[in-house]
Amino acid sequence: ADAGLNLADLRVGHLEARSTVPAGGIDCSSDNPLSESRKDVSALHVQPGSTFDYDIRIPNRGASAVTNVKVVDSYSAGLQFVSSVPAPQSHTGHTLTYDLGTLQPDEFRTIVLTFKVPDDAVAGTVYHNEAEITGTYLGLPVETTVEVDGPTVGPSPVGACDLSHSTKFASNLKVKTGETFGYFVNVLNSGGEPCLSTTISDTLVDGVTFVSCTGGCTDSGQVVKWDLGTLGAGDSRVVSVLVKVTATSGSLPNTAIVDSPGGTGGKPSTPGPDVTDISVVSPGNPADGGNLGLPHTGGGDETGALPHTGLPTGPAALAVLVMLGAGTIRKLRRRSFGA
Repeated sequence: ADAGLNLADLRVGHLEARSTVPAGGIDCSSDNPLSESRKDVSALHVQPGSTFDYDIRIPNRGASAVTNVKVVDSYSAGLQFVSSVPAPQSHTGHTLTYDLGTLQPDEFRTIVLTFKVPDDAVAGTVYHNEAEITGTYLGLPVETTVEVDGPTVGPSPVGACDLSHSTKFASNLKVKTGETFGYFVNVLNSGGEPCLSTTISDTLVDGVTFVSCTGGCTDSGQVVKWDLGTLGAGDSRVVSVLVKVTATSGSLPNTAIVDSPGGTGGKPSTPGPDVTDISVVSPGNPADGGNLGLPHTGGGDETGALPHTGLPTGPAALAVLVMLGAGTIRKLRRRSFGA
């Protein structure tokens, strides 16, 4: 009997398999605990001579530690590497290598890389960045690749300091109680004059507790603050605060206040993730001063975010294909021989 299975026929020269994914997805976090890793860029558009950031977010969503975690990041020729937090273990050509050691279950690491655009950069140039993340989980190798196309070089900005195009996003659309995730602020000066003494203030809502931050923040209770100093014309930065979910239901919104004396400030916000029984990663939200009006190409998630319980990769994916193929062959035998 078919037993309600939705399996495809075996075709000569072309094997296909099809199944219906259950609600909530298939839990494959044990196969690749690095599956929620993402890369984003702080702004969609940059100007010649300006600086911007890439950030890599790496959570371990497995039930056991991931050891020997390494990140190999490759960036476009022409860009000047300024610095990163943490600092790379090696820098050869256009490749940066980071040894992160061990990530415990639900531990969340972030790497922020700062680059300078050449003074003679041509408008319309699109930069690219790709990072390969590897580690060992339950004695087996795991890996994932994250990449982003952007930013794009646009015309030089004009006017006074303007932080109003800064953006905020959460690393997840859905989180579980006890899980760690991040709020990210992409700060952009879309004006033609420097923003002096730039600051960020972020008050965390009840339902999350502070874990750590990037960008040299200070925290007091639920209030997190950054002092970014001077942002040049067209410069952008990304800072983040990692939090742990204590809520058992509801949503976790967040708002930041970005300010500079004498300039136009910003108040970027996010509705934040919903607290559920699954974890769903979110796309990034690069700042955009509207220089070229190009569509968002950052983060690799523009087609929609998916639960980290998606199909596995590597050896696990091969096992799934073998099982599906075997099921298809058994189905064909039943049809052919009346079994």
